[in-house]
Amino acid sequence: MVQLHEGKDALAKLIAETSANHDMNEAQTRFHIIDHILKQCLGWEGELEVEVHERENGFSDYELVNLEKR
Repeated sequence: MVQLHEGKDALAKLIAETSANHDMNEAQTRFHIIDHILKQCLGWEGELEVEVHERENGFSDYELVNLEKR
């Protein structure tokens, strides 16, 4: 579990490290920013799935999977 101050510090560090890089594509943004925010800043411990295609619901760019509910 991530404590609030730990998440805040991790987010501040991420912003400082990535604010100068404006040339990231979608995959790089996911790897360097989104995954980091979910795991280090918010404490997500489940799986992350990307570009999930479902016949009934269509398409999702990103899904958080709770391992306990599988």
